[in-house]
Amino acid sequence: MVDWPRRGAAAQYRAPHAAADDVDQLAGEDDPLQAIAHFTDGALTARDVALLRKGFDAYLNAAGEIPLERCLGIAATHGARRRLKRDSWLRKAAMLIDAGSSWTGSQKLEAEWNRFISRGPWHAWRADDHPPPEATPLSEALFYATMCNRSDSLTAKQIERITGHIFNGKCR
Repeated sequence: MVDWPRRGAAAQYRAPHAAADDVDQLAGEDDPLQAIAHFTDGALTARDVALLRKGFDAYLNAAGEIPLERCLGIAATHGARRRLKRDSWLRKAAMLIDAGSSWTGSQKLEAEWNRFISRGPWHAWRADDHPPPEATPLSEALFYATMCNRSDSLTAKQIERITGHIFNGKCR
């Protein structure tokens, strides 16, 4: 279940065997939920401060006309938060796929994800809250993406919309 970060949430939010810097680097972008989790734990990084400052500045500049959640890049509904987390895990998975273009990478990630769900470890792990420690980084990312997507995958076109910028950056 995806929920707002709580005290001690920073360790729960990031991948169990990944350091915070690794997760931020894999995501390829700043994660407002991670920044909030760090804030509640009293462990803000310079990156978190910059992200939160940018969001608060946008809110103040809009004189409250734009909701704070939107300025911070945080989804307001449970379903939207779940999709944000899914997309974040897909971007992490995309960083682990070798591809020549964003479309090829999206197709490879779709095939990997479908294989993970249909013939891979998903059936054995789906009742667990976390993948086992020996899970590969790709399996771990797909595990969390699948949990956030209610045991389903996406089409290559949907994956490209979410991860295309990562593949384009890697292919240059």
